[in-house]
Amino acid sequence: MKHLKKYNESLDNKDEMIEYIKLCFVEFYDKGEDVVFTEEFNDGESVTFEMAIDEPKLGNDYNNINTFIKHGQEVTEFYEEVENCIEKVKIRYNIKTKFEYQFPPEGYIRIIFIL
Repeated sequence: MKHLKKYNESLDNKDEMIEYIKLCFVEFYDKGEDVVFTEEFNDGESVTFEMAIDEPKLGNDYNNINTFIKHGQEVTEFYEEVENCIEKVKIRYNIKTKFEYQFPPEGYIRIIFIL
């Protein structure tokens, strides 16, 4: 019964949770990143929120090693920011995360938050 109560509270507060998750990832929205946020119910047992964020793109100067070094640093910073945002979410909500990676040319990650 306690689990059911906790689950119902989670569903009641899901709009608040979505807004909090978006707030934690506000840096990506502020940078103009293409962030896609969706939600779905899984068999009435849980709610899944998905967030897709584009990974930094590689420049056009493929003959210069500095282009690859700079891109590597940008990708590292990108994933460190994602990690920091997830930690902010976990401060307030006890949710699981799962990652899916789409290789370039699309180059994005999907973060799945599971209640």
